[in-house]
This record gives sequence, C-alpha cells and structure tokens, in this order.
Amino acid sequence: MKKTVTYNYSSSEITSKGRQLIQLVLNDMEYFSKFGVTEKEIETFKKRITDFENYPDDKIFAEDVSEKTKVKNEKEKDLKEYTRIFLLHLSIIIVGKQEMKKYFKTQKVTGIPIKELIDLADKVLNVAKKFKTKLSVVGLKSEEFDKYKDIIKSTRDASKELEVSRAERVKHTNKRRDLGRILYEKMVKFSALGKNIWKDKNEENYKRYLLYSEIYKKNKEKKESITKNKSKDQ
Repeated sequence: MKKTVTYNYSSSEITSKGRQLIQLVLNDMEYFSKFGVTEKEIETFKKRITDFENYPDDKIFAEDVSEKTKVKNEKEKDLKEYTRIFLLHLSIIIVGKQEMKKYFKTQKVTGIPIKELIDLADKVLNVAKKFKTKLSVVGLKSEEFDKYKDIIKSTRDASKELEVSRAERVKHTNKRRDLGRILYEKMVKFSALGKNIWKDKNEENYKRYLLYSEIYKKNKEKKESITKNKSKDQ
C-alpha cells in the first residue's frame, strides 16, 4: 500500500512555495536535466499549481452545508411539532399506554436522529389515517392530514439535500487534498534534487531548496551547540 504523504502547508503556501521552486529549478536546469527533469515536467507542475489555486474554496461548500442545515432544522422543528400533535390526538382515542404501544414502539420525538423521526412520522400518519373519522371528532381535521403529509415530505427532502451537500463537501475536500498531495510530492522531489546539487557546494543555494527552513535552522543550531560543547569537554 502506498504511503499517504502529508504536508504542513496551507493552500496559499503550497502555491507560493511551488512557484518559488519552479523558478529555482529553471535557473538550475543544467543540473536538474542530468537527473531527468525536463521543461515539460516543469510546465505540467506549473499548470497543476494553477489548477490547485483555482480549485473552489471549501468556504463555498461549507456555506452550502450551513444553509441546508438551517432549512433541515426548521423542517425538523415543524415535523416534531406536528408529530406531537398527532400523537396527542391519537392518545385521546386510543386509551391506555399498552394500546398505544401496539402501534408505536416509541413515542419519543426529541433527541432522536432525523431518519428515525421521519420513520416515526410516517408510522403516525398511517395509523392516524385508520382513525381519521374518530380523530375529526376530537378536532383533527382533514386539512391537518394533508399538511402533516407535506411536512413529512419536505423534511425528508431537506434531510436528503443536506446529506448530498455534506457528501459533496467531503468529495471536494478529498479532491483538494489529493491535488495538494500531488503538488507536494513534486515539491519534495525538486527540493531533494536541489539540496543534493548544492550540498557541500553553496549553503545559500542549498537553503533555497529547503521546504521547511525553520527545521533546518533549528537542526543547524543544535549541531553547532553539540560541536561547541564537545570542544569545551576536550
């Protein structure tokens, strides 16, 4: 199994560092060409940076999820209210908890997942239809049945739309991450070659190819400290 490459760059940092590496490689092309790097490879890398930069921002998908969540919550609120109303009216004509349990395993409306709530509402509506005449006597009119049916449908639709929106966001998040990973893998390659070319030759040029200069700086300071301490001990 191929190891997943992770990176500690933001999107803007990847594009910035990527373009910086492109310029460095082009400047040192006489050395990089010896390692099989071609200008076509650089052009492909440049295009991928542009594609990554232009890829839709997560904010767009996050906002869509947020809007659809609000719609779903409002529909869910209405569905809970109407389900309680219908259960209350049913409890008037179906006397006794045991009798109610014959029709409903649970009458819990609050704190259950949206799918379970919709399933319960479907069940409540179907049972209510069987007692429609008796329910009309206690105040549950025919138009209320139609409204309840519409609320169930709109809540189901809103829930599905939210699921689709969430899945879409996940899909694009993974796609964006994959694009970033591909760029980073190429950056690692160019960085490694550049460091290899200038190692022990030119420290400034070597440092230009570092992906994480702060780590290099800390490691260098650590090595210098160790060397200094050893000299003192001698």
